[in-house]
Amino acid sequence: MARVVASAPPGTPAPTQHDVNDLIQTRGPSWMRNRKVEEVLSSATWHVHERVATQFQHDNTFLLGDAAHTHSPAGGQGMNTGIQDAANLAWKLHHVLSLGAPASLLDSYDAERRPNAQKLIEFTHQITMVATLTGHKERQLRDGILAAISDVPGVTEALSLRFSQIAIGYGDSNEPFAPGTRVNPDTINADDLAWTLLTLGAAPPDLPAGFKVTVSQDVSQPVAVRPDGIVASAELVHELFGIDPAASPAPAVYGGAR
Repeated sequence: MARVVASAPPGTPAPTQHDVNDLIQTRGPSWMRNRKVEEVLSSATWHVHERVATQFQHDNTFLLGDAAHTHSPAGGQGMNTGIQDAANLAWKLHHVLSLGAPASLLDSYDAERRPNAQKLIEFTHQITMVATLTGHKERQLRDGILAAISDVPGVTEALSLRFSQIAIGYGDSNEPFAPGTRVNPDTINADDLAWTLLTLGAAPPDLPAGFKVTVSQDVSQPVAVRPDGIVASAELVHELFGIDPAASPAPAVYGGAR
């Protein structure tokens, strides 16, 4: 079973089996041209809509997923984005509704996720424009550029991070473990939605019960990681828990001389 997607003029009806076979023969990749569609399970024509809600929160109403942003399906970005919206909002709602956190914490949902949605639409728009070039020379040029880029070291890895959205963060710095950056789930042994303290040594004695401690040689000082896998700022941790992660006692070092 294969999914066939192609650009079509406005007003084009849903494609028939003959239409799909014709598309494959005239515009499909070489590996498909010696095959024939035996049955069309579903077909439709649709128009790409690119929109972002003007705000993701109004009083006690929140928008997330497709209700907050709609875009081209190019790159399969919609599901991951909606899941990240939910992960961002869920822990904040829990803290406000159940743990007594200030309601102002919820303001950060719109502040963090709406700019991400705007960048996403710009990205999927670019993919769609490149994928739907109509001129023969333009398509040849596109294919040649893509083939050349694919051989550049590191490009495939960078694109995989972009498409998977693993590298998305909310800070001003891309330095590892800077506030707002995403932490690899393997680093914090993520299997639930608890807060994590990454530390070289012992945890502070006043660490709240909601934290789990992970000893890591990757950090130079204690780092608090939010339930959605994002490094929290010291100000946020102090506001929510009244502690300073960096105040964790340093590991003891023993040495001798003669």
